Amino acid sequence: MGRKARSAYRYLESEEDGLTVIRIAFLGDFALFADRTLMGDWREKFKAVADELAEFDLVIANLEVPITDCSRTWVCKGIHLKTTKTMIDVLRFLNVGIVSLANNHACDFGMRGLEDTIAALNEAGIRYYGVNGKSETVVVKGESLTFHGYCCYSANGAHYATKAEQRGIHALTKKRVIDDLNADMHKNTLSILSMHWGDEYSNLPNKKQVWFMHSLVAEYKFILHGHHTHAMQGIEKCGESLLLYSQGNFCFDEVHSTVNKRQWIRQSDVTAESYIAAIEIEDRKIVNWHTIGLFNEETRLWVIDNRKKIDAFSNMIKYCEESWYEAQSNEMIRTQKKKTSAKRTLHGWRAR
Repeated sequence: MGRKARSAYRYLESEEDGLTVIRIAFLGDFALFADRTLMGDWREKFKAVADELAEFDLVIANLEVPITDCSRTWVCKGIHLKTTKTMIDVLRFLNVGIVSLANNHACDFGMRGLEDTIAALNEAGIRYYGVNGKSETVVVKGESLTFHGYCCYSANGAHYATKAEQRGIHALTKKRVIDDLNADMHKNTLSILSMHWGDEYSNLPNKKQVWFMHSLVAEYKFILHGHHTHAMQGIEKCGESLLLYSQGNFCFDEVHSTVNKRQWIRQSDVTAESYIAAIEIEDRKIVNWHTIGLFNEETRLWVIDNRKKIDAFSNMIKYCEESWYEAQSNEMIRTQKKKTSAKRTLHGWRAR
């Protein structure tokens, strides 16, 4: 299925009142594996998207795979992800300068896997946040941005950090988020909240997520960078805050467990589609934003125009308390689980 590579929007060149406008881009869930994309011509696959991302001052992604050579793990879960250092080459190629590690796969191979990932990122000069008590403040052309990462307990992560032991991924709690927002207000820095949360395979955030965000925008200014659902969701602009509830998969290879070889997860049209959130900031305020649609195929990540679909999902969020909204979300989840979940039988191997 070929798709013409074209941008949904183009950038606005502007500089007003002597203040520089910076451009940042947010990507969704990102995980590539040695026996999938990384074994092929990945530069050709990502070329069109790399051209788009080269125009930004800072690109942020949710890195949802440990970079490690660990072969064993004691972490009890169905799917264990890992990749090689070639993932670092891909991040560089795509101009990614900072990643969130606060997700449910960061510690699939324990703290050793996380430490290997951090070492690889440090060696490459790619910043990270959301683990080991670490947030990250970045100053771009005089603009101060502070990144915080959190993983919801419902995402079934491993090695959540505690007060007594700060090693591990940061849990998503209301107190932690508010404490971080208050600290940023005093530092006069724009808060970026990366949240690994939500209902997998639903294009709709649930009402508790919406309530939580609306309670925060009444008092704080921030950008929500949501991920985990593997399906893109809508966007809300509330006051001076921008809420990207979930961007879906930027690019997520077909998943198979490195521990249980019979368990794997296929991709579908829903999990293959996402968007880049392109945001312009001036004086710690969002002055412009737009989306750049994406569709992932085996040999190409296409740039598409899916604005109407994103708008439709966005317009539905205001109905999050209605019973039909929850029912529709549940139906989305059921449908996608049937399409993506599988075990490797003889038929499954033949179908690959």
